[in-house]
Amino acid sequence: MDDGNTNALSVRHDKLGHMPGCSHYEKEPLTADEDSTYVDLFCACHRFLDPLILANGTSIAWPAGWTESEGDSWRAEHNLAR
Repeated sequence: MDDGNTNALSVRHDKLGHMPGCSHYEKEPLTADEDSTYVDLFCACHRFLDPLILANGTSIAWPAGWTESEGDSWRAEHNLAR
């Protein structure tokens, strides 16, 4: 799958950024809030350097090691905040 993400490593990930072998690979995410228009996906298997904006344009797969606070700051800086 070529997702156009130039910062991704050569290993292919699914549409949510999960790597083969991850328990979340090829599965849809659960959303905590039914009214939410996007999800934040944090997973230790995410092997890309920069946040990966997903197909809907607002959901984001965060690089391994990122915190919710870092994600919130990044979203604010890129006009994708709640």
